[in-house]
Amino acid sequence: MTAYPLLVSPAAWQVTLDQLLGTPLQIFGIVLTAVIGRWLLHRLIRTVVKRATAQHTDRLRILRGRAGEALADASGLADERYVQRTQTVGAVLRSVVTIVVSTLAVLTIMATLGVPLAPLLASAGVGGVALGFGAQSLVRDFLSGIFMIVEDQYGVGDTIDTGEVVGTVED
Repeated sequence: MTAYPLLVSPAAWQVTLDQLLGTPLQIFGIVLTAVIGRWLLHRLIRTVVKRATAQHTDRLRILRGRAGEALADASGLADERYVQRTQTVGAVLRSVVTIVVSTLAVLTIMATLGVPLAPLLASAGVGGVALGFGAQSLVRDFLSGIFMIVEDQYGVGDTIDTGEVVGTVED
């Protein structure tokens, strides 16, 4: 009877196969799901933005008659500003979607690799509070910028004088 010392039991092969293929395939699935989900959400946002701008243009066409033409002429660039504002909000939403989907994918991959997330998230929470206190003016400026976009205080092409700086809004 000959001994075959290189043969391994089927259970050991299964463990090795799971280590080589199981985790990498799970990570590939997570990344693929994140990419497809991000693409679908971006497409949905673009569709909503296009539909909103098209409905606004249709409303202006309905209003245009004698009185509507006078109103459109008096309002100037209202239609163009609405389209620009809608596209800007769409761009901000797409950026937020990218950040959220990427963060969720990274956290899921870390969990798949066995990294303990509880201490990491607790540390991130404490760091977030410290960062929130330290970056209050940054957060305030960001929120003010969002409100400026939503309220249509400034539009592309406007000249703005802040007292210290004078410039034209480009994007």
